[in-house]
Amino acid sequence: MIVTCPSCDTSFTVDEALLGERGRKVRCSECGHRWHQLPGQPESADAPELESPEPELPEPESPEPTESQESSEQPAPPAPEPEEAPAGTTPPPVRGPKLFESEDEDVLDDGERRFAVLGWTIFFVVLVLLAGGFYFGQSQIVAFEPRFQNLYDLVGMKAQEEAEPGQKIPGEGLSLPAEKLLKSRKRVDGRPMIVVEGIVVNETEQNQPIPTLRATVANAEAEILARWYFEAEAAEITPEGEVTFATSIADSWGRQGIGISIIFVSEETAQNEPSILP
Repeated sequence: MIVTCPSCDTSFTVDEALLGERGRKVRCSECGHRWHQLPGQPESADAPELESPEPELPEPESPEPTESQESSEQPAPPAPEPEEAPAGTTPPPVRGPKLFESEDEDVLDDGERRFAVLGWTIFFVVLVLLAGGFYFGQSQIVAFEPRFQNLYDLVGMKAQEEAEPGQKIPGEGLSLPAEKLLKSRKRVDGRPMIVVEGIVVNETEQNQPIPTLRATVANAEAEILARWYFEAEAAEITPEGEVTFATSIADSWGRQGIGISIIFVSEETAQNEPSILP
């Protein structure tokens, strides 16, 4: 079929089969103009471009461009046709520029890196110190706030004195429920007193001896203010039974914030560790 360039009116002979059913984008080899040519349409019109490859139109048969056209319009050189890659090969990927480029490729300089490392080091040191204080300061923490004993029980740190290897832990199988530990301030014979009451619970199915109990008073800074020993109301407790206890000490601290803890201790501790009384 005959195709005429809408820009320079140069005519070409084109195989209609190359245009396909929807036509394709073509370029004039004389003036370089591009347009979309439909099949069966000898006089082409401008249309939106498609992304399909452009066929190179052959040299025109008729008419020849006039001298005035040659002098006024300089034809664009034909675009080189891409070489077909051998079968079975994949062309190498083309690397384009980055979508976003940072002015500073190295975001953190050496000083910032050192600061970040120092920050993480301080964080872990503080974490270790808190964990150590939680573990080694159990007595003082529970003394200030007995409800913390529930947390120690949860992680397996009972309110019992540690025993030597091969020895029985004082109060093993027994518990001192923190929610049953009652503290009150009373006047006894005209003197201000702190009274502590609670219960011992046997969590086993056997009779258990009740060891000596130790009371500790501590302030908000976990400093021990007083320490003394006492016995429950019974020396032995039945399976799954309960035994009450009560103890008191002179109130020498008034409105100062204090906490009181009660734990089981061995006879050896009660004899060798002196009491601290106000």
